[in-house]
Amino acid sequence: MSELNIRPKKVKKLDSPFVDRESFFDRVTPICYRNYRNRNVEDKSNKEHTFILISGASGIGKTRSGREISTIPKDFLVKYSNGDNRFVEAMQDPIYCYIRLQHDLQEYDGSESPEIRTGVRVAISQAERYSDINFRNLPLSNRYKFRNVIKKLLEGREEKVTPIVIHFDSFRSYIEECYYRIKYCENRKEALNGAKSIFMELFSPIGAFMKGFDEERDGIDRDKVFIIPVITGAASSDVSLSTPKIDSLEIIVLEPLNMNVCSEMLNYYLTIDKIDLKNQYDILKILIGDTGYIPGDIETILSNFGVISDKSSFNTFNRICEDYTSWYSSLEFRNKRIILDKLFQLSITQEPIDLSYILLEENDNKYTIEDLRRIGLGHLIPVSSKYTVYMPFMMFYWINEEINVIPNQKVDLFIPTVKNPWTWKNFVVIFPYIHIGLINSLNSLHGFISLQSIFRGSSGIDNIPKTIFQLTSPLEVLIELATDILSNHTKILDIHSSICICSKPNIFKCDKYTADLVEYRFYLTSVERNFLVLVHCKQSDLPVNGENVNLSQSNIVEWYTKLISLLFSKPYIQPNESVILVYFTNGIIDDPQKELHSFDIYLSNNHHNNIHLLLFHKDNLDQFLSSTFSHRALI
Repeated sequence: MSELNIRPKKVKKLDSPFVDRESFFDRVTPICYRNYRNRNVEDKSNKEHTFILISGASGIGKTRSGREISTIPKDFLVKYSNGDNRFVEAMQDPIYCYIRLQHDLQEYDGSESPEIRTGVRVAISQAERYSDINFRNLPLSNRYKFRNVIKKLLEGREEKVTPIVIHFDSFRSYIEECYYRIKYCENRKEALNGAKSIFMELFSPIGAFMKGFDEERDGIDRDKVFIIPVITGAASSDVSLSTPKIDSLEIIVLEPLNMNVCSEMLNYYLTIDKIDLKNQYDILKILIGDTGYIPGDIETILSNFGVISDKSSFNTFNRICEDYTSWYSSLEFRNKRIILDKLFQLSITQEPIDLSYILLEENDNKYTIEDLRRIGLGHLIPVSSKYTVYMPFMMFYWINEEINVIPNQKVDLFIPTVKNPWTWKNFVVIFPYIHIGLINSLNSLHGFISLQSIFRGSSGIDNIPKTIFQLTSPLEVLIELATDILSNHTKILDIHSSICICSKPNIFKCDKYTADLVEYRFYLTSVERNFLVLVHCKQSDLPVNGENVNLSQSNIVEWYTKLISLLFSKPYIQPNESVILVYFTNGIIDDPQKELHSFDIYLSNNHHNNIHLLLFHKDNLDQFLSSTFSHRALI
């Protein structure tokens, strides 16, 4: 086979907008300048250089972010150049080497030196007619040593400073492939560490070059070149500073976007002539929220949607769920459902965890949250020194098929269509199941629940007792055939005999005639005191078009005065019982503390004790529902 024809390719800026978040360019531009400034320091021990690692789960925008380092806007270059115009000019004409670590070169990684393994990958990234390359027949001569490839790329550019952005992408897949080649001769942990070492060896030649080793022998003037190494992949812990010749590693963990910063991306697709989405903006807004504002999934929706129809809504869900199914099938464990259960529990409770948190232990093998993130199923948000699990709604939709948090007959409500748009009333239908999912998850993780945890974020939470409850079994949602607010006994759908709502903790969904006062109710019992919880979902006066309504004080006062009068119309509340009234709305409550103060005055004037009011509204719903569901309530 003939040798590769290596010629630097011109960097093209993509048409679709790059959504900057967490000031990405403010983070990476100083690193680029630092590598530029240290390129020709005579004392090699002081010749510091930095690798950039961009991590995060699948679809979060790692690859695009890595590419954007080769097209940093000029205003950022000027801002961090310390007045050095050579740096600004150089960064406007870089060589960009994109290396996707998924091709047929792995078979050489056990026999060739890191110098050639890295060099040939850089060469291939700049080769003409890339699609015609037969990797298996490529003659790996000294021509493909890293320093020789760099020398070839610099031909014709000797008069100016040249930045070379070397971007290694999909390293998680590469490590997995290496792991599967060696796992049969070693245990899982040793095999994985061995695979990571094979991967990290790729960076030694780059670090050596940046340090200036062999500068006299290779004949490359370090004043005329500097390298910006970029690594993008799912699990940052796979990249170690223990690799020789790497001075420092700057880690950037990408997090999901939000609707506000998605507007630029959305507007771009709205301006494409063949796509007319303006008339279906409400449906599109929900679907974008369902992705968890993951850029890759948003682009899947926007680039494939065309004219919104009922079919395209279902296709969008199914297309993204196919990826989840693919990643899930790669798990090696038999009891995979346990992992999904634990993943849901961690996401809905927002429990801070370490990367070493064990999801499943089977046959002496431990599967951690970091392992899950490595295959693409775990979005993690840094919180201090720990992480919380972030689950997009579409992932929940997929997981629900396995763990059945919300019954299958309700799932059809999930997918908004032209004929059946998503409304607040739809959310009210599934809300009891979401709440019970939170309660059961808290009890499973901690062995107990508290009023503070199951009503987190609500206005008035600081005023209720800090009572602990231990549930012996998971709660269920039971549908009442006919509700009598003044009775603990009720008849349940599919259960012929009457049951007592205080005999076992369950959520009892009231009939439609009672919903104007109470949507659902349940009992919590403890040694000190029992609590009757009555939840009302305010759904009147809320237009379908998503506008938020300011709720007047009279709305709330009218509700609790009518309900409390009914409760005390005959002896019903026992001396050892307290009542918690929960008002849940996606409307705006201007002054929640004022409402709570008025409630206290009402209780005092009417000589009522042990009654508490909690308010959920537009400004605190996201704290209670978690990011998985909050956008579905805030329609």
